[in-house]
Amino acid sequence: MYTKFYNKLKTLVIVAVFALMSAPIWAEKRTYEVKPGDTLYRISHMFQVTQEAIQKANPGIINGLNVPAGAVIVIPEPDMEEVSALASPITSSQSNSTVASAVSVTPSAQQIEQQIEHLFAPERKLDGTKSIAIILPFNLASRSAAEDKVQMRSVEFYQGALLAINKAQLRGMRIDLHTFDLATETLEHILTRPELSSMDLIIAPMEPADIRQVALFGESHGINVLNPFKLVPDLTATCPHLFQMNTYTAELYPELSDEIKTRFPEYAIVFVTDSMYRAKKDPYAAYLKKYLKECFIDYREYTYNSPGSVSKMDAALGLENSNVLYIPETPQRDAMRRFFPSFKNKLFLDKNPEAEFADLQETNPEKYAAMLKELEEERKQRKTDVGNEERKIAILGYPEWQLYTNDFMDYFFDMNVWMFSKFYVDPFDPEVIDVQGKYRYWYAREMMELYPKYGLLGYDVLSYGLHMLNTYGHDFDLAADGKMIKTLQSAMLFRREGNGGFINKGFYLVHFTPESKIQRYEIK
Repeated sequence: MYTKFYNKLKTLVIVAVFALMSAPIWAEKRTYEVKPGDTLYRISHMFQVTQEAIQKANPGIINGLNVPAGAVIVIPEPDMEEVSALASPITSSQSNSTVASAVSVTPSAQQIEQQIEHLFAPERKLDGTKSIAIILPFNLASRSAAEDKVQMRSVEFYQGALLAINKAQLRGMRIDLHTFDLATETLEHILTRPELSSMDLIIAPMEPADIRQVALFGESHGINVLNPFKLVPDLTATCPHLFQMNTYTAELYPELSDEIKTRFPEYAIVFVTDSMYRAKKDPYAAYLKKYLKECFIDYREYTYNSPGSVSKMDAALGLENSNVLYIPETPQRDAMRRFFPSFKNKLFLDKNPEAEFADLQETNPEKYAAMLKELEEERKQRKTDVGNEERKIAILGYPEWQLYTNDFMDYFFDMNVWMFSKFYVDPFDPEVIDVQGKYRYWYAREMMELYPKYGLLGYDVLSYGLHMLNTYGHDFDLAADGKMIKTLQSAMLFRREGNGGFINKGFYLVHFTPESKIQRYEIK
């Protein structure tokens, strides 16, 4: 039914997305082939028809609530008096006929859709319904690489949002979703639509100028606005209803530094610099050095010219018997390629120092035996100095390291890497696996390999918004300060800035343990 997503027939696939989750699929005469796993309940809600009506239209095929997979059943036209009784997952008001123009629908189907939209208009909104608006540049008719880039991100974000909405409706929430396409309608016109003033939550667009207009609109109408994209710092002071999610990484430095001091109190700290990348140091390294000085905590610095000299760090710094936290100052991939193999070799030699002169075993057995004896004396002395505890080492990494996970995952585990980030997806998390599986099933493709993943970003943003609406209602901003829920990729811990809006202070510490496990800690 659907074509591949990002070719010239992309418009038809957008139809698939909207048709699947947003608008009832109605035609003059309708049949449906029952898929494995379908239930009478699911089919009735897919087509906005009561279970009883489907049973009456298919005597002899449907017995009770059992619907045989593979059967082709008749879907009756909906009774408009019964539609309001259905627990519909979404009723969607699409802007500027974005979907209608992409879907070839009959006039009667359009009339029915308009009737449904009227049923759920603001003045007749059912009790308990949560109204949400998503405003994005879907660019269905994009004609350039730049527009394609925006379109792909917008649609993937939206697709992830639909997965979160579907999960919420299966738990009993009633959701009225309004979707607007900035590629076919101006934001100024969208903001004049009467239904927008009755939203419980608005998901802001991608560009700062558009975010500003939506935030000010939300402020004037008392509507919470969640901005998952670019930070607009000056809006925070003037928009108490604005939630800005994607804050500057530097905003996390104080809490991150406190966390490092708490987690590694018995470790010597060593900042490691590759002489080839002196000009590409991460700013956090400089911040942490200043922080450590203010806390009267010593640290050391080591610069190497060739990867081979990495193995000499501890001896040069007098740290052979100390626990050490190493902090590479350059996060670039090429610097990692120079550092990691050499550091892994260093760890091997630390545990097996005799390997460094193993060739002497045949060429000079007497010298080999003498060196082994010397190593044994050093081991005994080390046990006397530090007790029987094994020496511990760890490496502190950077958010962009997760872009290179496929290349360096084994190194991360072997070298006890800790990584800080506002976004992180644990590939072994059962819920992540489940959501990615549903995404693959619904949309017949994988999420794009981006940081962050826009599909999971949409899922997390809507999961947070729906949780807050369901728990605290329309005025959830009154209770949002410091509330954190489990998300799949995006750490979200909103703090109110003075009397203004909210800034996301959440981030993760991700630990790749030597036991090949990933532990993700939400820093609160």
